Amino acid sequence: MEAIKAAQEKLEFEKKKQENEMKSHRQRMDVEEAKIKQKEIALKEQEEKVEELNKNINADDIEEETTCCMCYDILLKAHSLECGHTMCHQCILEWIDANKPNAVCPICRAMELIRLQIVHVIRHSQTLLIVT
Repeated sequence: MEAIKAAQEKLEFEKKKQENEMKSHRQRMDVEEAKIKQKEIALKEQEEKVEELNKNINADDIEEETTCCMCYDILLKAHSLECGHTMCHQCILEWIDANKPNAVCPICRAMELIRLQIVHVIRHSQTLLIVT
């Protein structure tokens, strides 16, 4: 009789132990679910911000970013100067040629001199001018 009672107590103890483990596991799962929901909410907010930014980008902004600040045409072989102004390769070469040896940015007159580096392309027998 005592052996049966001891076995029952052992089974009860194991049952309570498993119930406690399951309760602890459920609590951890609830915490993880809450974290996932918070991350989903944050991701949704970021997606909404990106969507709003995309709505605000219009054709004028795109045109401004792709227009030469000298000839006001579409940028061809774009070159950005240290000051941030961007212009066509041909436009800056003509500007440098006309303002040698002290060529500065034609837009803001930044004091950084625009230097030319001559690179010889032997394979094609050409001289390539690069604005640096």
